[in-house]
Amino acid sequence: MSLHDLVLEKNEKYFNEMIDVIKEKGKVVLNGLACTRNKEPIPLYIFSKNTEWNNQKAILSIGTDMTQQTKADKILQESIGENQRILDNLQDGFYRADLDGNYLILNPRMAEIFGYDSVSDMLNTNTKDFYVNLEDRTKIFNELKTKEKVTNFIMQGKRKDKTTFWISMHVQYLKDENGNIIGTEGLLRDVTERKLLEEEVLKQQKSLIEANRVLEKRLAQTINAMSRVVELRDVYTAGHQRRVTELACKIAERLGYNQEQIVNIKYGSLIHDIGKIYIPSDILNKPGKITNLEYQILQTHAEQSYNIVHEMDLPEVILTMIYQHHERLDGSGYPNHLKGEKIIMESRILAVADVVEAMTSHRPYRPALGIEAAFQEIESGKGTKFDARIVDICASLFREEGFTFSTNRNI
Repeated sequence: MSLHDLVLEKNEKYFNEMIDVIKEKGKVVLNGLACTRNKEPIPLYIFSKNTEWNNQKAILSIGTDMTQQTKADKILQESIGENQRILDNLQDGFYRADLDGNYLILNPRMAEIFGYDSVSDMLNTNTKDFYVNLEDRTKIFNELKTKEKVTNFIMQGKRKDKTTFWISMHVQYLKDENGNIIGTEGLLRDVTERKLLEEEVLKQQKSLIEANRVLEKRLAQTINAMSRVVELRDVYTAGHQRRVTELACKIAERLGYNQEQIVNIKYGSLIHDIGKIYIPSDILNKPGKITNLEYQILQTHAEQSYNIVHEMDLPEVILTMIYQHHERLDGSGYPNHLKGEKIIMESRILAVADVVEAMTSHRPYRPALGIEAAFQEIESGKGTKFDARIVDICASLFREEGFTFSTNRNI
């Protein structure tokens, strides 16, 4: 088999020219198509040179089958093409840059985000050019010292025309095949609309918080005023609701209630007896024992209190605790003789605080009975009339923590 046998018919002229080059220059290196014994074309890398063989002039040729290499090159080019298509269609800007910020590559979306006419137009700039504040670039590099990548870094960017906008950046180091850091690569997204929306939401939240603060202040003033209406008609229970509120809130704190729950207990306690404005003064201030009929009239104050406040758009828990504060766990209370779990915890707290304060204060029909008498009353009904845990907390407040009712008229 001769060298000529490896030449495809269509490359006959090309082969003859190769021989002429070898004769003239002594050697030649070529990439081209040759053929197998079966005349099938294969890519071949050929090195040929003049030599002598058995004292005769000859040509030495070394050929390497490039079939696998050619396939690999084709796959690589297809991969590069696919990656380029992905980059071109990304909705985010993408770039690679060296450590000085000079661009190595970027996609069309990157140029579009920053207001450049084309990729080539932006390639001539530097990553430093899109920072409004270069301290942000320093922060990113400082974070990269301890992290593999920086994600969702929000900052202001600068367009070609110098206008500013908000961007979100994801950045990581670019490394060579040996793991050496040679630059950075990043994804960027314009988040101006989202940022402006967030700022507007925050502004609205601040306005709502301020409006709620004003409403709460007015509500507190209204409730305090309503509380004192009762005191004007019932001089013997002056300050009763305020002191009950003070104790009820302390019990709620020990139970682990949050601030919102405690505020509800505060407001409910301050007006729990507002319905007494419908009870005749001669019954409220009667110095002697009241009759059964008068007691039945007095018992209506819980329902009357509810009727007064239920139009005030208060939280349901406040309305319920006012309505239930004379109910007892064993069903012996009023107005509905509720039992057990049907009585909410806030009502149970108010019930204990109400009894303790009432027994330690003067009444038109008796002098103050003292704190120990109050303890005897609630402890005798512990677990039957009153919630056991609330009774224990109330007793602990007085006996172990030294709780006393304040003389301050405001709470």
